[in-house]
Amino acid sequence: MTAWRFRRCPKCRTTFPAGELRPLRLGSGHWHQNGGSLRRCPNCGQVGFTQAFVVVSDKRMAGREA
Repeated sequence: MTAWRFRRCPKCRTTFPAGELRPLRLGSGHWHQNGGSLRRCPNCGQVGFTQAFVVVSDKRMAGREA
């Protein structure tokens, strides 16, 4: 199956299928009260909330500002 949503790391600017940004914690405590959960970039290790990893329409937009 092909990914339909990609997210870009705010630090290294690498674009990944959204499913590769796994939550750091699972269970009842992983979701932050303001929305989102902590995620880690598989490339550089940057940790941030889901919203920090900006959605881009496809991998070709990796170099563009969203």
